[in-house]
Amino acid sequence: MLNVDTVASTATQATVPDIPLTSDDFRFVYYRNPDRFFRAAPKQFRVVQAPPALRTYTNVIYTPATRPSKPFDGCLYDSELNRLDASCVRRQRAETLLSTEPERYAGNPNELPVYDRPVLYLGRMHRHYGHWLQESLGSWWPLAEKPDGIDRFLFHTPDPRLFERHYVKACLSAMGVAPDSLLHFDRPTLLRNVIVPDPALRLHSSINLKYRDFSHKLAAALGAEDVTCLLYTSPSPRDRTRSRMPSSA
Repeated sequence: MLNVDTVASTATQATVPDIPLTSDDFRFVYYRNPDRFFRAAPKQFRVVQAPPALRTYTNVIYTPATRPSKPFDGCLYDSELNRLDASCVRRQRAETLLSTEPERYAGNPNELPVYDRPVLYLGRMHRHYGHWLQESLGSWWPLAEKPDGIDRFLFHTPDPRLFERHYVKACLSAMGVAPDSLLHFDRPTLLRNVIVPDPALRLHSSINLKYRDFSHKLAAALGAEDVTCLLYTSPSPRDRTRSRMPSSA
């Protein structure tokens, strides 16, 4: 996906002309306006070379997520009651904040239930697969580095059933995360010790090399190195035109 060199395997393939993809090359199910992806001007990610931050906080306030789509609720607040930006969703070139949570926590931390065990925060569990693949996995990169002393993993999720999706279970298992180590809360909770990563990907904005590195390690853990790749040869423009013509009765 990122920084991949494209090399033609034969001289014949190197001379095959590029054929632009259109919406006719895809089958969209229950999607109202797929043509907008092909009309829009391409927007490339800004590639960030420096690794994202990984910070440890004490006495963090967790507010639960209830909304499955934007604007999102649920975030983390530090011990000074300030909202932690790394727990919020930002998108677009200007990194627009998509959160209903106020900048400061208005409640009393002393009235909250307490969770004492150290946790690694792994961001929001998005319902939509494409957003999960980019934005959710964009916060999972510390799993490849195994922080010491951490055996509990914290998420924001509007629906705990998302953890039961087969691809979520497969990826967590591949990275050594057991189902009984997953955490989320349905009420504001005070957390004594939380490791919080900056996201390695902001949708439509920026991408960090940590996202690529983690994706490679996750793919290897899922067995990608044992998969046999099949070479796909694109049909000629004439063949493509024929395939789109309606068949006669």
